[in-house]
Amino acid sequence: MISKILTRIYYIIEGNGAFTIDNQRYDVAPGLIVEVPPGVEYSYSGSMKIFLVSHPRWFAGNERMTRNNPDVVSENGPVKIMKNQLRRYVRRIRQLVSL
Repeated sequence: MISKILTRIYYIIEGNGAFTIDNQRYDVAPGLIVEVPPGVEYSYSGSMKIFLVSHPRWFAGNERMTRNNPDVVSENGPVKIMKNQLRRYVRRIRQLVSL
C-alpha cells in the first residue's frame, strides 16, 4: 500500500516478520521501530504483535492499495486456507440443514 499523507511508525512488540519498503525487504524482530514515510509503497508480513502510530491522524481514503503482498496472498497462503475452511463450514451447515 501507499499512504498518501501519513507517516507510519511501527513498533514490533513480539514475533517476527518482514517489511518490504520501496521494494527492499527488512527482517524485523521485537524492539525494532520501522518508519514508513508518505508516498512510499510498503507491505509487511509475518506473525507479529505491532503498535502503530500515524502522523497526522488517520483518515479514510489515505491508503492506496497497489498490489498483493506475495508473502500474504498466494496460492498456498492464508487466503487459500480460509477458503478451504469456509467450504468445509458450508458443507457442514448444508448437512445439518438437510437432516
